Amino acid sequence: MGVVERAGFYLYSTMMFFDSPGQHLGQHRKITLAASESAVWYSGGKSTLPIYETSIEKISGLTCWDNKWSLLRTELYDKGVEIFCAPTANASEIWKAPMTHIALEGGCFVLSANQFCRRRNYLFPPADCNGDATLYAITSAGGSAIISPSGTILAGPNYHGECLISANLDLGDIILARTQSGGINSSVN
Repeated sequence: MGVVERAGFYLYSTMMFFDSPGQHLGQHRKITLAASESAVWYSGGKSTLPIYETSIEKISGLTCWDNKWSLLRTELYDKGVEIFCAPTANASEIWKAPMTHIALEGGCFVLSANQFCRRRNYLFPPADCNGDATLYAITSAGGSAIISPSGTILAGPNYHGECLISANLDLGDIILARTQSGGINSSVN
């Protein structure tokens, strides 16, 4: 789950992890901030990237453009991540390409939750709220997707409104992808 976390005087873009019964496992704070984000957000810094063993699989991930850093991804691959979470506010069609790459490179499922938002959802919408059509203008088009270790898009993306996507994950696909690829994750158990 992607959230805004307040810790003391700082705001973080944070990804929180929960197990099936809803027990909080931990969190990861976004590291890489764009120049415009630096005025509001604080970098989580990098100590070690968490990975959580659940009753299903090993789960972890990176937030937004932290995903562009191959060394961060490789650290998670080396730890055996099987379900890679990637929440973002990037609703562009091009976001599918790096998410598909991560699924293929890591031999893991990728769950990318993308924000959908209309202008009326902002804290300070425009002054004219009496039927102003711009209130319904889409400012972030969503595009959440679930991608298999083979790069197949199992669910999404939807760019037309709020939605819930789901897919059945065949965990055998992880083993198949890692043994056939001979790539970065072929020796991880």
